[in-house]
Amino acid sequence: QNIAQAALRPRFSPELLNLRRIQAMLAKQKNYGDAQQKKLIADEMEARELAKFNTQHQGKVLAMEDKLLFKQQHELEALSKRVHGGRTEHNRQRQTDLQRILQRYQNVKKALEKQQTKEMAVKERQLVQAARAGTGVLTAAELSARMERMDAVMDDRKGFDSVSTTGQSRWPE
Repeated sequence: QNIAQAALRPRFSPELLNLRRIQAMLAKQKNYGDAQQKKLIADEMEARELAKFNTQHQGKVLAMEDKLLFKQQHELEALSKRVHGGRTEHNRQRQTDLQRILQRYQNVKKALEKQQTKEMAVKERQLVQAARAGTGVLTAAELSARMERMDAVMDDRKGFDSVSTTGQSRWPE
């Protein structure tokens, strides 16, 4: 705080200080007329020096403000670039994660479809073999009804309605 106050106090010229000393000595000698003249001259000189000091001080303050604004602007730009880079990286990582999850979903879906197709083929062969071997007395209508139920189960597993879009069974009769 003392440094700030010292910086705000002007340093008067030696001529002004000398005039103030002469003024004080003339006043002590009771030479008030000459002291008054020196005082007027010293006041004018002090006003000029104060105006000069204030102008210089304002210039320094403006220069410091400009320097600070320039520094803050560069810091803001750097921070903005960092945030933008982080956001871009985050979006890229998010997209990569999404692709990985979608690929995993597709792989699981294909594996389940393949497994269900195999199970369906096995069940179909068993039904056909049972019908041919005569182990079970199945009429064509009963065989068709069982196959329709299997179609419904398969469609439910795949997320479709139990009725096909054509209204026909996919199994030949």
